Parts: sequence; structure tokens; C-alpha cells
Amino acid sequence: MSVQANEPTINMAIESWGHGVQSVDPRQLLRNHVTVDNARLVIGDQIFSTSDFDRIRVVGAGKVAGTMAEAFEDALGPDLAIEKKASGLVNVPQDKYGGRLLAGSRIWQFPARPVGENLPTADAFGATLLIEDLVQQAGPRELCICLLSGGASALLTHPPNKIKLSDKRKLVQWLGRSGASIQQINTVRKHVSDVKGGRLAARFNGFHMACLIIPDVIGDQIDIIGSGPTVADPSTPAEAWAILRELDPKMRNVPASIQRYLKRRKQTAIKPPKNVSNHIMGHISEALNSVVEFAKAKHFDCSSELQSDEFETVEQAGQRLGQWILDQMGPSPKPRMIVSGGEPVVRLCAKPGIGGRNSHLVLVALEHLLKANASIEQPFALLSGGTDGEDGSAPAAGAWISHQTINQVRQMDLNPQPFLKSNNSHQFFSELGFGIFQGSPQYRTNVCDLRIGVVGSNRPLWGPERDQ
Repeated sequence: MSVQANEPTINMAIESWGHGVQSVDPRQLLRNHVTVDNARLVIGDQIFSTSDFDRIRVVGAGKVAGTMAEAFEDALGPDLAIEKKASGLVNVPQDKYGGRLLAGSRIWQFPARPVGENLPTADAFGATLLIEDLVQQAGPRELCICLLSGGASALLTHPPNKIKLSDKRKLVQWLGRSGASIQQINTVRKHVSDVKGGRLAARFNGFHMACLIIPDVIGDQIDIIGSGPTVADPSTPAEAWAILRELDPKMRNVPASIQRYLKRRKQTAIKPPKNVSNHIMGHISEALNSVVEFAKAKHFDCSSELQSDEFETVEQAGQRLGQWILDQMGPSPKPRMIVSGGEPVVRLCAKPGIGGRNSHLVLVALEHLLKANASIEQPFALLSGGTDGEDGSAPAAGAWISHQTINQVRQMDLNPQPFLKSNNSHQFFSELGFGIFQGSPQYRTNVCDLRIGVVGSNRPLWGPERDQ
């Protein structure tokens, strides 16, 4: 079953979601932060005379680092790119490879990991060593641009000599399944790495390093984004050890090499050079605000919420949004919308099925609605999608439900609970026959998950008939 024209709540949810993602499109974000004007290169609030440097080195990593690299080349323009010998390397997922290589791009987009596997790989390790060399070899008249987005922690990887890459993969995979927050995961990552926690920038001896960052974490913890390769690390090895002991008191899931390394590691404050600057571009809050404005222009009563608790679970978020739908049932002169952003934590079972945080959240909300056994006569929709186009192991960005979903699930006698217990939410929607959400590939970015809830009124107050 596909989205039908007689389902305006679903159409509105999808249109609103796409509008929000488009508002934080990485190309536009970079164009807003990088301009060339009258022999000046402007990066955020910094102005560099192009006569101050002879070469531009570009490095980076992330799910949309390739798009950022393309936009940076466009911002430079061909003349300045040639004059300053602009070149470099960014690590990206495999599906991003080759976007501009055949069009004469000067920045190599290296496919460092498979799609949907957010773990360090041997390819990422090898390419990270090249990135470190590019940074370290920069001379006094060379400008370095570092492009980072969500996913950089796995794509930019350099385990210390005493830790095998396979052990680090095991650790990161377990952390992702343990219910740990991204703050906890990346704090640990920083202390089992020779590139994270400011260590990439510490290698720089050139003219200036400017890091352009699209954040995928809640709050302004710049040292957490991509595990902070260009930012001073305020945490300690003792904190990383404490996180692991809290999550796994008997340390059964932490490889012995990592245990030994953290026990022996002394805190050495890594302070990037003073000629390193970091610039945040875009945020999930900008997407939320954009959707609110869009919805109000369509005559919706619209509210928004942004995750503030790093330990909020996907079950808590799903039940809350399911309850919001129930609370909106009843007479209302206007349709209503809630716009929600965040990345709640998920605890995976021993043998998880196919699914991800977004489809799991929507399925939790559906189960909440079914358990309420309420009479749901008004049209509604709930959509959750990863703005990066990925949702765990699922070949989709997320999922959606509507009032028609309730009827179809009851007719098919489908029970969400077994699918939730086995982290198999994508399979549930596959068996249902509709509700899988592919996202908006043309506007793919990475600023957390974006969720849209819509409840219609008793009469249509949006669409062409209203706007005329």
C-alpha cells in the first residue's frame, strides 16, 4: 500500500519532514558559512586574506562529508581552487563514493565503510592515516579545512598500537547495543583512539585549521560530535573506564586489550593549537523551527519538542508521541502538529532483527495506541525518520503510521510486541505492507532524527481549498 491522496495527514507529515530536512541541507549550510569576496576567504566569523596562504588542504569524515566537500569546492570556485592547489581526502560511507570524482573534483571521497555499518573498518583506518599525514605535513603557508558530520567517529579511526582494530570494533558494536547514550559512547571512543579527542588537530603546524561541523548530537557538546578530533577533550581515561564499569560491571563485553590500555593510560591533556577554529553549521533545532513555521502557514496549531535527556529511551519517546495523538482526539477548529527531534537510546537484544531507532519508535507508538483501545475516528499520522537517510540495519530512513494502520493491524491480527522484543521493527512494516519511509535522498543531511505527528480536525483546514 502506498500513500494515498485521500490521506492528507500522511502527506502533510511527509511534506513537513522533507521541509525540515531541506532547511538544514549541507550544501546550503556550507554556502552560508563559506564565501569568497574581494580576495578574502570568509569562514563563519573569520576572514582570511587569500594572500596569507598558498595552498588549501581538505580533510574530514562523516555521512555527509562528501556533500560538504563538493559544496566547499563550489564555494571556492575553480580559479581559487587551482591557484591554491586545493586538494584532500574525506572518508564517507560507500554509497557516497564517486559523487564528483568524474566531474574533476579535487577532493577524494573515499568509501570507508559499508552502508548501514557504523563501525570502524580497515579501510577507514588506512584512510585515516592518510588524513593524519595530510594534516601533519601542512606547511606554515597552508590552510587546512576539516569537514565533519555525524558518522565521523566510525569513519575516522586510529586505534592505539596496543589495541587491535577488531577489539575496537567489538567494543563499539557492544556499546551501540548496550543502551549507552552517544555522549557515553563517544567519551569511551576518545580514550581508545589516536585521532579523536583533539589528536587530529594536535598534529597541525600550518597556517590555520578551520573545522566546519554539522552536529548530530543534542546540545552544544562540540567535543562529542565525531568524538571531537579537533577539540580539546575535557574527559579523562578514568571517566571512560567508569562508563564501561557502569554498563558492564563484570567487564565481560570489553576486550582485555582495551581494559589493560585504559587502566594504564594516564591523562595527557590534548590541546589543539591556537590556530585551530571550530564552526558549528546547522542544528536539529533549526529544522524544528522551519517545520513549525511551515505548519503554521498551513493553518496548523503546531508545537515542538527537542530531546534534553541524553538517556531518554526509544520506548519513552514512542509512548509519549503515541499519547500525544490520543490527547489530541476530539473537536478542534484546526489540525494539530507536533515536531520532535532527538536520538533516543536503544537497547538491542542478543540477536536483533532488521530495524532501527526510528521504525522502533513508531512501532512503540502504535502499540501504545492499540493498548489504549480507544476509539480513534480522526485522521492522524506519526512519522519518524533519520535525517541521514539511515535507520539502523533497515534499508530505509524510518517508518510512519496512520489511522488506517490501526484498522489494518487489527484486521491482520498483527502483534507489535514480538517485533519490538526482537528489534525487528522494519520487518513488521514489511509484513504490514505499508508504512516504510525512505526519506528524502535529495536533501539528505545528518542532524539527529526528525519526527512529525499530525492529527486532523473535523473539517479540512489545509490544502488548496483553504489557501484560496
